[in-house]
Amino acid sequence: LVIRPDGGAVAFRSDALGADDLWLASADGRQLMRLTTGNLRPHQLTWTRSGQILFLDREGTLRVVRPSTVSSPTNPGETVPGRIKFEARLRVERGELFREMFAESWRKLRHHFYDPKLHGADWEAVRSKYGAILHHLACVEDFYDLVSLMLGELNASHLGIGGRQRSPQEQTAELGIVWDESYPGPGLRVQEVVKGGPADRKGLDLRPGDYVHAIDDVVLGEKVNLSQLLNDKADEPVRLRVSATPMGQLTRTVEIRAARRQDLLNAYYHRWVEQNRRKVEELSGGRLGYIHLRAMDLASLDEFVRSLYTDNFDKDGLIIDVRYNGGGFTHDQVLAYLGGKEHTYFVTREGQFGTVLRSYDRKWTKPLVVLCNNRSFSDAEIFPNAVRELGLGKLVGLPTGGLVIGTINEQLIDGSFFRVPRLGVYTAQGVNMEKAGVVPDVVVEPNPDDLLRGHDAQLVKAVQVLQEEVRAYFAKRKPVPIPVPSVSEPR
Repeated sequence: LVIRPDGGAVAFRSDALGADDLWLASADGRQLMRLTTGNLRPHQLTWTRSGQILFLDREGTLRVVRPSTVSSPTNPGETVPGRIKFEARLRVERGELFREMFAESWRKLRHHFYDPKLHGADWEAVRSKYGAILHHLACVEDFYDLVSLMLGELNASHLGIGGRQRSPQEQTAELGIVWDESYPGPGLRVQEVVKGGPADRKGLDLRPGDYVHAIDDVVLGEKVNLSQLLNDKADEPVRLRVSATPMGQLTRTVEIRAARRQDLLNAYYHRWVEQNRRKVEELSGGRLGYIHLRAMDLASLDEFVRSLYTDNFDKDGLIIDVRYNGGGFTHDQVLAYLGGKEHTYFVTREGQFGTVLRSYDRKWTKPLVVLCNNRSFSDAEIFPNAVRELGLGKLVGLPTGGLVIGTINEQLIDGSFFRVPRLGVYTAQGVNMEKAGVVPDVVVEPNPDDLLRGHDAQLVKAVQVLQEEVRAYFAKRKPVPIPVPSVSEPR
C-alpha cells in the first residue's frame, strides 16, 4: 500500500472480489473504491504530485490511473488505467546473465534447501557438471532445461524454475457441451449442457438428446476434427445446426459465444463435485454428506466451512475428498472443525437437544472418511495423515503422491521464478513424508473402463466404509435423556 502525500487516502492492492487489483480508501475508512479490473496484480505503487497513481501491472507495464475518474465504489466501469510508454536501451550479455542466474540457483539451494545434506547430492560436483554446459545455451528456455536437470540431482519435490509462459498461437475454444461418446453419428449428440457454460444460456434451448449436424456450416462427418473447427473461436459466435432427430429433420440454428477453456475450469469442476455429491446421496439414501476440498487454501476453506454447516452438518457421516488437491497450508484450520467430541447435552423440556450453547461452537463429531489418491499433493497429504493420527476417520483411495515439502518462490536476477524447498515435513513417528506419502486404510485402484463410463469405484467404496463406521458409531452411542412429561402436565 502507499499513502497519498497529503495523508488523506491510501492506495492498496487487494483480491477482495476475486481479482487482484488496485483499490483506494479514505484515511478515515468511510470511502472505498476499486480503481482497476482485470486482475492486473499492481505493484510498486507511487503517488504523483498531480494526484495520479503509477504502478506496474502483472506484465511489468507501467500504468497510471487518476482516482477522481472512477465513478463507482466497487465497479470502475469502463475506466482502464492508461499505459505510459517507456523505452530504454539495455545491453545484456546473455552468457554473463546465464552464469549469474545459474550461480544464484545453485547458491539458493546450497544455503536454504531443507536437508543440509542435499539428499546426498555432491553439490560442488553438480555445479561443475552443469556449469560446464552454460556457454552452449542459446535462449532462456535452454537455460530452464539445464537448471531443471540440475534440480533433478536432488530427487525432491517442490522444485522448479520458469518465467513468462508463451501461449500457443491457436487455442481450442469450448462450447460447454458434453458429447455422447457412444453415439456413432451422423453428427454429434448432446449428452449434457454444462451449467454456467456458453451453451447454458436463456433462449438457446439446447437440451440433452439434441443432435448437432454442422458447426459454422461445416457438416460434421467422420473426417471432421471438432477441435480444429473451434480453434481461435474464443469470444466469437459459433453457429450450430441442431435438430431433435439423428437424420436432421427440422433443423434450427443455435448461436453460441464460445469461451476459452481456462474460463470453463470452474464450471467443469463444480459439475464433477455435484455428480459426486448426488452419487453419495443416492447410495446412502441421503444420510451421508460429501465435500471436496479443491485446495488447501483460504478460498477452499471458506467453501468447506459453508458446505459443512449448511448441507452436511445434519448428516450421519461425512466424506471429505482431497483427490486432485494440489496442497497449500490450511490443514490445521480444516481439522479444527472436525475434532469435536460429544461431552455435554443441552436438552429442553420439549425434547430438543444439542451439544453446544452457541452455534459458532459447533464441531463435527460424527464419523468421517477421507478420500485421497496419487494426485493428492503436499498439504493434501499432511491432512489425511493427520486425520489418521488423530483417530478421526479412515482413508480410502490410492497412496498420495509423496510430494511433501514446505517451499517458497524466489526471483532470479532476470525475474524468473525459482522454487526453494525450505521446510521438511515429518510424521509423529519421525518419517519424512517426502517420497513416502500416505497409504490409505482401504486401497482402491481405479479401472479405466469404470472411469470411461463414469463409475467412481473409490467413491463407492468410501460410502460403504463410512456406512459401516456410522452403524458402529450409533450402536455405541448412548441415548440422549429426553424429559418425560409428568402425569399432571397436559399432553
